[in-house]
Amino acid sequence: MSSLILKDLLIQKKLVLLSGIYIIAMLLIFQNVAGMESAAGLAVFAVAMVAVTYVLTGNACAYEDKSKADVILNSMPVTRAEIVAARYLSVYVFMAIGVVYYVLITGAINLAHLPVKVPPLSGEGLFVAAFAVTLMNSVYLPTYFKWGYMKSRMISVILFFMFFFGGNTLAEAVYKNQESALIKQLLQSVDAQPDAVLVIGLLFLIMVILYVSYLISLKIYMRREF
Repeated sequence: MSSLILKDLLIQKKLVLLSGIYIIAMLLIFQNVAGMESAAGLAVFAVAMVAVTYVLTGNACAYEDKSKADVILNSMPVTRAEIVAARYLSVYVFMAIGVVYYVLITGAINLAHLPVKVPPLSGEGLFVAAFAVTLMNSVYLPTYFKWGYMKSRMISVILFFMFFFGGNTLAEAVYKNQESALIKQLLQSVDAQPDAVLVIGLLFLIMVILYVSYLISLKIYMRREF
């Protein structure tokens, strides 16, 4: 399975090297967002990770579709379950690459004292980003395995812009209305929970979403003929 993930990296190594540009773009686009150091900052980091995984996952899927790689893969000693699992796991490899770029880019900005606001990397940010990346790809990948890259492309574009605008809008709304009774009660309720409970709860939710999506994709892929 690791060789399948490595394949996804090698076939688009130039794009992997340039993917840091998308993080820089996200930081510059959202410079005027209120609360960059708080809730909105978490959303900006999450959107940056969504952008990186969206581009790299989409490009990997496009390459496989164009080169008819599925025909070759299904003639090799690798199961369809491994092919589907590798596609899901590659998403998190792409996200890990995005996190490394984010650390390097924001570190360089801070060291150079550039007039660019950068949300600090935090545990909360990683979990929010992992949840956003999981949710988007858990919806997209079953459509890819069902219809292929070209037919599912519009769905991936719609999903990306939903997360691009929706996540940031929600974070800004929470930040600007944090004194309202409802938002206050919600934030206090979250703060009252032990960190371990929140982490375990979010991890459980991510795993459930991912597993259900994987099962759907696997069921679809097992029925395909090549």
